[in-house]
Amino acid sequence: MCAANLVSAQNFTTDDDKSNWEAMWKEMKNDSSNDTNVFDQIVRINAKARGSGINRSDDNVLLIQGDIRMKEVDVANIHEKNGKSRKKRAVINIEATFNRDLWTKNISYAISSSLSGWRNAIIKKAINEVEETLDCLGKWQDVTYTSKPRDYMYFFQGSGCYSYVGKVGGSQSISIGRGCESNGIVVHEIGHALGLWHEQSRADRDNYVEILWDNIIEWTRHNFQKKTPSEALVHGFGVSYDYGSVMHYGAYAFSRNGRRTILSTKNGVEFGQRDGLSVKDKEQLRRLYGCVTKPTAKSSGCQGNVRSDVDCNDWKSSGFCQLGIFVDYMKENCCKACGVVTVSCTDKNISGNCPRWARYGLCDSSSEYSDYMKNYCAKSCGCI
Repeated sequence: MCAANLVSAQNFTTDDDKSNWEAMWKEMKNDSSNDTNVFDQIVRINAKARGSGINRSDDNVLLIQGDIRMKEVDVANIHEKNGKSRKKRAVINIEATFNRDLWTKNISYAISSSLSGWRNAIIKKAINEVEETLDCLGKWQDVTYTSKPRDYMYFFQGSGCYSYVGKVGGSQSISIGRGCESNGIVVHEIGHALGLWHEQSRADRDNYVEILWDNIIEWTRHNFQKKTPSEALVHGFGVSYDYGSVMHYGAYAFSRNGRRTILSTKNGVEFGQRDGLSVKDKEQLRRLYGCVTKPTAKSSGCQGNVRSDVDCNDWKSSGFCQLGIFVDYMKENCCKACGVVTVSCTDKNISGNCPRWARYGLCDSSSEYSDYMKNYCAKSCGCI
């Protein structure tokens, strides 16, 4: 397939979201054999909820990549001439969705009464899994029956399973519709809300998987766009590609003919799973939120690359040896590839929160966060 047939890396258009999901459900309803991981389940649930014509309640919600909700400000309605009529289209600014805030300490959440009983218990179990992973953020606060802060996650029963990526502010909805009530699916949607994207959208994905474009439903090809190299620097945070990520598409995602749409470059590899966060998912979240573990003392001098030479050289070519947030990791794990690394005064935490934290006095030696700020928000704390 020639490059001209592929979707723009910046924007795509969709004529009629409801009709698209109806077409998706028509493709999928008679074949459930490929529901092998969380994402396969999510897309099937969403196709039924949004395309079967039964009890669809949130037509104003527009999703990309199967379950990522677009913020309203990123969706602009325009009109195009279509013969004598004028047809409404939605133009979606995908690039704008890349820039989202991170959540701060003691994340608040509320659970709708529509998710009572065992559904409530499943959501809380998934929250506990993420809470334990991001221990530096402290305990999550259940504000279901108390006064609400400005920003909190709100779990409700919508039409399918979906979430925004990152913190968008206010009462941030996470839909856990009928069929979405499993630990893996809830963790997947919380992962999006915290800032994780689907694993195969990484800029380096072509080193690990092949996208079989001819097998993909034509109007869903935008769901396979990948990040640019500059965006890749903040996607995996130096964590190598994870076939077993709970955020990974299934091998048959958006298939038009029952054939694979994604093929691994390695034999015998399965995509994703149904259980919850993988080891690498947890590491990505910890690095994203600065929940770092202080390294143990090691002998001085470079003893060679801890990670493979292939990975280290690939990361070096992407600029990780010099990019602040990755320098310590590369120094420990890829010292042979990077050689002598010099670091300028910089904020390694790239969330944009460092200046604000500095204004709050967290740089002060009396602060319990002073060591973290010195290492990861050095520029904001006044280093030279």
